[in-house]
Amino acid sequence: MMDPYDHVDVWLNAVQDLLGFYSEAVVTNFYDTLMRAEASAQILSFLSDAEMTHLKACQVRYLTRILSPGLSQEQHMSMAREVGLHHTWVGLPADVLAQSFQVYRAVLEDAIYSDLTNSATLQSIIMERLSNDLSWQLMAYTETENERANTLEHIRQIISATINREDIIRETLQRIVKVPGIAGVEIISVGEKYGLHCELGFGHTWCATNPKNLLLQAWLDEKPIHINSIQKELAPEAWAKAQAIGLRSMAIHPILSATGAPQMLMALYSPWPGYFHPPRQQSFWVSLEQHLGDRLEMLKHGSVIRPAPSGSLRDP
Repeated sequence: MMDPYDHVDVWLNAVQDLLGFYSEAVVTNFYDTLMRAEASAQILSFLSDAEMTHLKACQVRYLTRILSPGLSQEQHMSMAREVGLHHTWVGLPADVLAQSFQVYRAVLEDAIYSDLTNSATLQSIIMERLSNDLSWQLMAYTETENERANTLEHIRQIISATINREDIIRETLQRIVKVPGIAGVEIISVGEKYGLHCELGFGHTWCATNPKNLLLQAWLDEKPIHINSIQKELAPEAWAKAQAIGLRSMAIHPILSATGAPQMLMALYSPWPGYFHPPRQQSFWVSLEQHLGDRLEMLKHGSVIRPAPSGSLRDP
């Protein structure tokens, strides 16, 4: 079988004009397929019209790039891995991704191959590259699941090993802000008469302008709130402020005691629409929230707690 990356430029050069001509049709069919699957249709519904147009344009460029001459196997693997990571972080099911790749094959066969005569070699190159792209994206799914489990375990170790409330909060948030897809995280306390105070934040945070009703709803309902599209779900003024610092979605988690009483709020922010929507994402954050709440309550009632350092918790 021919290596689809070695000495194939002469074949791919011959089809570049056709790829440019048909790529938009291929991508349109790709997203039509995604919209027919409930899980992926819901993900795409979080996008604005402008974001959807931009996404399709990016996909056209991506398809053209992975079928272009001069692309090495290493470059293609890196590109596919990055795209696969984004797909799994926003919750695109692997089976839907695989189904959508069949659209690529079908449309390319109908559109391009009809214009090519006696070019089994070129067809083989294109199909091999598409097959590789899907395989490498799916490998990223497995990698992400392993990374998510390792991250949760690492944060649990941080929480369990630290014996001071302020240190636990600071070190936990410092680790959370490194999670892929997280732009910012902060802890918000609720005082008398439901007064709100931003204790600590890292990254791009929104506490000063966060809609108070959302924070209090999470506090009073004692359950997380997910805003999958700040642009679509909140007021235009709120969206303008979030957009200015690159935020597209958010989640507010009450940190509960063992009895279910809220101790504080943790707000999470992402530059991606729908980031907190996938069930595996929600399970990750709920597990972290529960472990943090249990540990803080234990310290509150414990007998040996190291004195807190002086100074404000607020991130300088």
